[in-house]
Amino acid sequence: MKAERILIVDDEHLAREMMREILNREGYHVSAVGSADEALRQAEKEHFDLVLADIFMPSKGGLEVVEELREVSPDTIPLLIGGYPNIETARAALRMGVYDCIVKPFKRSELCAAIAKALRRKWLIQETLRRRWPIREALHRKRFSERDSLFKRLVEDLMN
Repeated sequence: MKAERILIVDDEHLAREMMREILNREGYHVSAVGSADEALRQAEKEHFDLVLADIFMPSKGGLEVVEELREVSPDTIPLLIGGYPNIETARAALRMGVYDCIVKPFKRSELCAAIAKALRRKWLIQETLRRRWPIREALHRKRFSERDSLFKRLVEDLMN
């Protein structure tokens, strides 16, 4: 199984490095940056399965990261972290498709569980889509085959 790629976006160096260390130990491939602009540059260079963005950062916050990242990598799952999320921020995050918000300070187990659940959901969606494609193709071929046989009978009837 491939290790999922996670991008951490947090302006607090210590928090960023602590999360990087935890997630590296969990077996993820982790990149960590200190700003929204760095995150977008990184996302243009490589694909990430999940982004973990701080809600409150100096220039652009986590919501702006999520919004701009959707343009570059629409299948990357966004999670937000923050010290004092409010109702308006939570509502905006939900409307933008943020999977979860993790409140600082958090326990290692909370962080790992939220990430595992988000990645599991992504895998389930991808697996469902992967399994539907052959079914759609088979139905299409069956319909085409039925149309062919109807056309063939029509031609035979006209020829006789």
